Formats: sequence, C-alpha cells, structure tokens
Amino acid sequence: MTLLEGIRACLASPGLVPADAFDRVVAGRAGALGELVTAGLISWPSLIDALASGFSLPRVTPALLRASPVLVELVPFDLARAHGVLPALFRPGESAPGTLWLAMSDPTDAAALSACAHGGAVVVRPMLAYPHELAAASPAFYGRAPAAPNRPPPPVRPVSLVPPSPPDTDQEIELADDEVEETPDSVPAVAPVTPLVLVVGGDAEFGEQAELAARSVGVDCKVTDLMAASALIRSLSPRGVLVGDDAYAFDRVTFHRLASEVGATLIVWDPRFTADELAPVLALLSPAPHRAESRPEALSASA
Repeated sequence: MTLLEGIRACLASPGLVPADAFDRVVAGRAGALGELVTAGLISWPSLIDALASGFSLPRVTPALLRASPVLVELVPFDLARAHGVLPALFRPGESAPGTLWLAMSDPTDAAALSACAHGGAVVVRPMLAYPHELAAASPAFYGRAPAAPNRPPPPVRPVSLVPPSPPDTDQEIELADDEVEETPDSVPAVAPVTPLVLVVGGDAEFGEQAELAARSVGVDCKVTDLMAASALIRSLSPRGVLVGDDAYAFDRVTFHRLASEVGATLIVWDPRFTADELAPVLALLSPAPHRAESRPEALSASA
C-alpha cells in the first residue's frame, strides 16, 4: 500500500473524507492533500490530526524553529519558499547520510522531499505543520523582513483642515506644592521570573533529556504524568507544556484547551530526540533565549 492509499483509508475509515471524494480531488497525485481543504472536504486541523495519529508523524510549531548554518545551507530561503517548507532539525550520520526533519503540511509532497534530499545526500523525514504557520514563520527564520503591504498613500488634507500649531510662549507655569507629584530617585528592580516548562508523558529517558535541555537554557522544568497534568497546568501556569507525541495522541483536544487557558506554548515532541536538539526550542520560552554554541558541520554532497 502506498502512502497516498494509506491516507485515503485513514480519512475514509472515520468518515472524514469519503473515498470517492478523495479519489476525485487528489486523483493519485502526490502533494495534493491541500486540495481536500480547498474543496471544503476537511479542515487543516482535522487533516493534520489524522496524519499525525494515523502515521505517527511528529508535529512542530514553525514559530519555534531556530535557524542554523547547516539548516539554511540544506534548505535555502528560495527552496523553502518554493515548496512551502521549513527545515526543523538535522542529525548528521556517521557512516550513512544524515537525517533532515522537514516541517511541511503535506508529507506526500515528493517534489519537496526530493529537492531537500540533494540527490540522496541526506535522508528527509516529514514533520507536520499548518501551511499558514509555515508561511508566517519563514521570514523570521531566514532573517528576512516580511513584504510590506501594498497600501495606498494617505490622503492629503487641505491646508484649511490642518490644525494650527500651538503658539510659542516663554511664560513659565507655576504649580502649587500640592499639585507637584514627587517621583522617587530610583525604581526598585523587579526580579525576573524564571520560565517553567511542564513535561508530560514519555518514559524516564524523555524526562531526563527534557530536564537537561531546560537546565542548559535557564528554564525550570517539572516532569509529570498524564493523570496529574491537568491540575498542574492550571495551578502552575507554565510558559510551555512539552508533550511526548504518544501522550499527545491520547487526548489532543484537552492539551490544546489547557495550554490555551493558561497562555502556555504547547510543544509536541518526538521522545527520540536528544537534549541538544530540544534545547533551542525550550530557549524560546525564555525572555532572553540562549544561543546554542555547538552546531553540526555542514554536510557535503559526498557524505
């Protein structure tokens, strides 16, 4: 069974998209899943949720991605813009090609996957993200200013409607003593609040890697299980909620609702990733994000 056939069955089984409608719109074409949304057959949240749960594909929030020299070299701005993708993570290989995780909305987009694989120099694996979030995050990721909106110039007001300038005066204004408000010479500094990330689900190793990553970027970390997560999110109001993708699949709607209630950033993460890969994401929870010092060497085409 091909990936498209698997997605067709995955969407048809729960009645999200009837098989005949899928065949009519997609027509066996790779990279055409977005046309199901355009045709009004399914919404992007429902499509992404189905792909994530049905094929164990990790999800990523594009605004949390951080650029590095190797990511920008592997997926330059023009390539990312042409295919609507963003490079998320790169793990170099020792005796085999390295692995590039690519944030994209359609994991069947063979053209995007092939273009970013550089003729087999890297292995590309998809991560799911909403297309509008990918487009919005791209300028900041690559350090480019978004295009200015094409707005007409403001209308010129007639001179008669321009308010007159206040008259110049050298007169001093005297205030009574009771009208003067004293200002303290110095304002006491407010101690900064250390951001907190709450880690939910995953095994012991996942919790240890999350704690290492949080400690390296100056973020407090607390690990809990599914049963206590709801109460802790409400009582602690963490800045971020880090959820293993297995725990996230257990009750996606509740996690989104709880994170929204306390204004936390919800981060869905593959428990196989290491502390070094997680640290740049957790750094974004801090008002003054730490910069990762060690970056992987750029991969040549012969690697």
